[in-house]
Amino acid sequence: RGDDRPRAPTIRRVAVVKGEILTLSHATERDIDLLLVEELRCSHVFRDRFIGELSLISGANLSHINGKVSHSRRRMHSRREIDILLEVEALEGKYAVLIENKLDTAEQPQQAESYRLEASALATEGFDFALTVLVCPEAYVAKAPIFAGKFDAVFTYEQILALLRERADAETGELMSRLRYRADLVSQAIEKGRRGYKAVPL
Repeated sequence: RGDDRPRAPTIRRVAVVKGEILTLSHATERDIDLLLVEELRCSHVFRDRFIGELSLISGANLSHINGKVSHSRRRMHSRREIDILLEVEALEGKYAVLIENKLDTAEQPQQAESYRLEASALATEGFDFALTVLVCPEAYVAKAPIFAGKFDAVFTYEQILALLRERADAETGELMSRLRYRADLVSQAIEKGRRGYKAVPL
């Protein structure tokens, strides 16, 4: 400003709903995308449980030695992107898990079908097989059962929340706090998915 007058203090306003401070002013699909990418990339405990749950849901015999994850992966045969791609090396071969994350947005035309086409392409170009997975709140499955049924498996936000809370309860210190923070974020997204978009005044 060109003078030495003291600046007014910065006031940080925090959104509050029903007396509770929200983790974020509003949870978005991208927030859940990044949370999943981090957990699948950095936590072998989360990745083991995630793959184990998919084995039970899909009926596929999934095991793994190691894996890598990428976000917004460009598809080989479409302009669309895969939300999250988990590439896994297992004793029985190499497989891909194509993950579509839906919080509250409507399906795009032929979206599930294009995932299956990409999975088929991957299964013939470097992977032994591929699996398509829809990650979303339980309320989304209830609203769009036909869309959800087009994927090989559905993994709900509620399952992610349970995994994070279970791990948080077994930890202490900073890791416990981080896991509880992530669980709160997923819980907030579930509530948003149930109620739909609602503006939060600041």
